[in-house]
Amino acid sequence: MKKTYIFTPRNWDKNEFFFVRTAREDYYRPMLQMDDHISNSYDNDRPGYDFISMLSKEPVAVGTVCETTCEFSGTAAPLIVFTDDIRALENGDLEYGEHFEVVIYKNGCNVWDIPLVDGKAVSRNLIRCKFPVEENKKVVIRVEFLENLIKITADGTPVEVPCDHFPKGKFYVGITACEGICKFYDFTVDAK
Repeated sequence: MKKTYIFTPRNWDKNEFFFVRTAREDYYRPMLQMDDHISNSYDNDRPGYDFISMLSKEPVAVGTVCETTCEFSGTAAPLIVFTDDIRALENGDLEYGEHFEVVIYKNGCNVWDIPLVDGKAVSRNLIRCKFPVEENKKVVIRVEFLENLIKITADGTPVEVPCDHFPKGKFYVGITACEGICKFYDFTVDAK
């Protein structure tokens, strides 16, 4: 089943998503709704940019394809995230266990495996692909989930990443805004 979320007012329902925090942060804030996109913001209370992550509540399987149209500037790093490891905390917040990130930024595309080690998120780089990505312009990240492999198109550049410990059964996919202002215009999930 294919579902496209258009992030304009009244065209998507935040209740169709889990909002998940990283073990690196002890807070959660929602995305800001703008006229034609959603975005994170700068946080004056703890100086830095908000890390905001949301996952579609519908689990998917190998064979799923998802993509997002996004925009960034400076150090920002919009990304597609996927996991089969979400934990409920005592306060009701959801937190990532091991998860994977497909990141686009001004110098290319990175893919990260981020497990929890002794309760702390540890980033392991699976691949770094260097190529220029223009800031302040809409770009598309597309990810196809295959068994032990993900196929990525990041701003038109193809990237393949083998990994033998990607989720094997059902898992969740979504988007994350971090390291600067990230704007998301849409998110499509062609679920298997």
